[in-house]
Formats: sequence, structure tokens, C-alpha cells
Amino acid sequence: MNALLVTAALLAATPSPEAVERASTMRVLVWAPELAPRQQQALAGAAQKVLAELTAFDVSAPQLLKAPCEGAACLGRQTSAEAPFVIALSAAVPSLVLELRGELYDAGTGARVRKTVRGGNPDAPQEAVRTLLDALLPKWARKGQASIAVRAPNEAVVKVDGRRVALTPLGDAVGVPAGVHDIDVVFPNGDAVLFRRKLEEGARFTAQVDPSGALAELQLADTVRRPPALRYVSYGLFGAGAVAIAGSLIAGGLARGTAHQLRGCDPADRSCLRIDEANALHARAERYAQTGNVLLVGGAVLGAAGIGVFAFDVAGGR
Repeated sequence: MNALLVTAALLAATPSPEAVERASTMRVLVWAPELAPRQQQALAGAAQKVLAELTAFDVSAPQLLKAPCEGAACLGRQTSAEAPFVIALSAAVPSLVLELRGELYDAGTGARVRKTVRGGNPDAPQEAVRTLLDALLPKWARKGQASIAVRAPNEAVVKVDGRRVALTPLGDAVGVPAGVHDIDVVFPNGDAVLFRRKLEEGARFTAQVDPSGALAELQLADTVRRPPALRYVSYGLFGAGAVAIAGSLIAGGLARGTAHQLRGCDPADRSCLRIDEANALHARAERYAQTGNVLLVGGAVLGAAGIGVFAFDVAGGR
């Protein structure tokens, strides 16, 4: 009962989703030294237009580079807290065929995705750009989607709205539909931290947590620390079942002891019980036996329920 009250209190204390994660900005870099200036501008314009159609990010005006920017080190320098995502496009015309290469860099997770497409018109590159970006963009970057990145010790379970979605360490962000979500991080020791966030399209919620409850990137008011309530409930159910079974054994012993006092009358010995006394003893033995049966069945049910809750808690936390 105490565990149930604690759980109810914690759920009631879950903060309302006032904190809203806004859409992030995506930077676009273009490196195309083999194309004419007007073709470079066409490529940059096509990239901005296609990204506005496919994603909900705030897409910055593409930047035409004078030198290539490749690899995590260079791309990382192009990011900021407001613009954690960078798409680097490069174009060449080997063998007179347009070749587009794209790389998406996610500063929040360090993930990099690279794709290449061949073919298209350098003067009208929109279809080639669409093909490239459609292959390059992951699910979490699409319209209607948001994303969650969790940094926690290894083998922590990440749940979204009660459904297990990942196990740390995360190689990439977890895509979720835009809206209000409960994010639950369950550590191997059974402790958990619960967040509630409203995510707009293109938003990224990043949480860095550890079993002590230290939160590096969040306000404490936005978190709820939960004890392993189901574990306590399972202990209580199993303990109650054990007590009930012990009570059934005591009731059974009393029933047998009372029944032993009943004996038939010996013709040579007229000291046997009167009929009313014998009936009273028999009724008492029946009551003890019935009580023992009820306690035995109830104890078995409670014990099985405790084992079931414990197994569910262990399976759900790992």
C-alpha cells in the first residue's frame, strides 16, 4: 500500500508540459568549384527549397564555401547550440556527369550520414538534390517528427510513452512524432528518471543523466525521480501471500486438533460427548478447515501475483 501511495504521489507531481522544445536551425554548406557561379547558386537554392519541403528545421541561407569542409572536426566547427545540424553538399562533374555528395552531421550525437547520387542537370539540379536529400535525411529529420538524444551510462533503457525504444549508448537520436512525450530512463539498478516534454517539429530534446539524478542539461523542476515502485509492490504481494499460506497451515492444524476430540461412544464407556457438544466441535473443525482453504488459495494467488509483478518489472527495466 505504501508503495502504491508513493507511486501515485510521484505521478501527481509530474510537471505539466510547459517547457517546449523549439525547432532547431540547420546549416547548409555548398562546395562546387567545378560548377559555374550561376550553377552554384542554383544548387544552393535547390537545397534550401527541398529541405524546407522535407523537414521542419529552420534552414539557414546556404553558404558557398571557398574550400571543402569534410569530416567531423570541420563540420563540428560549423555548428552551434541554435544550429546543431549541418548538411554539406559538394558537386563535381567527373566524366561530364553531375555527381552530388551529401553529408549530414549531428553535433548532438556525433552521428554522420553520407550519400552520393550521379546524374542530373547542373543548370536545374533540383531533382538530383531531392534524390540526394531524400536518401540522406533520417526519420527524425522529416516533417512531423522530432528527436530525443539521451546520454546515460551503458545499458540504461530509454522508454518513450512507456514503450522501450533504445538501450544506451545511443548511436543516433530517437525519432518521435511531434507532440508531448514522457521520456523514461531506467538504469540497471532499477532507478529511473522521468521527463515530460512538448516537442515541436524539428526539435531535439537532449538529456544527460546518471543514476544519482544529476542533470547536466536540464532544470530539476522538469524532472521526476521515481523509486522502483513495482518492485516494492511485488515484495508486498509475495509477503502477503506467504503470510496467508502460513495462516492456512495454522488453521489446518486447528481443524485437525478439533476433529481429534470427536470420538464414537464405546458401549462399555458412557463418557463420550453429548450430541450437542459433538455437533459444536464438528462445526468448529469445519470453520477452521474452510478458513485454511481460503487462506491457502488466497496466499497462492497473492504469491503468484507478486512473482508476476517482479518478473514484469525486471523485464520492463532491462
